[in-house]
Amino acid sequence: AVGLNIDFRGLFMSFEPNLYFGGPQVLFWGPMAWTVIFGLTFSTFLTLLIVPVMYRLTTLMQKRVINLIQLRKNNNGQTLESKSV
Repeated sequence: AVGLNIDFRGLFMSFEPNLYFGGPQVLFWGPMAWTVIFGLTFSTFLTLLIVPVMYRLTTLMQKRVINLIQLRKNNNGQTLESKSV
């Protein structure tokens, strides 16, 4: 967001486009461009990395809890040492 300005009226009427960089529009469009760029970068990172990792961790924790419940149900409240005796 460098603020490239083109005078289209001068371009079409006298073939002098009067190109210049900067100007008052840069004060508005510069921060907005950076916000959009960083927002897209963050959302891409969040979508492609964080969401699948959190989904995988959730399924792993779910499997562990189910296995723990089944283990307790199979032991009928007894410890492993007392069951083998």
